[in-house]
Amino acid sequence: MRDIKPDVTVILDVDPNIALARTTKRNHQETRYEKFAMEFHQRVRQGFLEIAENNPERCIVIDATQPIKKILKTHAKA
Repeated sequence: MRDIKPDVTVILDVDPNIALARTTKRNHQETRYEKFAMEFHQRVRQGFLEIAENNPERCIVIDATQPIKKILKTHAKA
């Protein structure tokens, strides 16, 4: 089996407290992940940030607390 890796991985980084607050504003039925303890969410975030740290050649970490227009201006290719 070949070792297949993506060319680019985009990680939208946000504090779990902010992310969970955002999910409560959405009108959807899925709440499975929202019910997990905060420790779980923090471990998941840390895992993604470690992936980015260990793969800087392909990972882009975006501060997802910024306004969308600022993110686009900062990360859009010309």
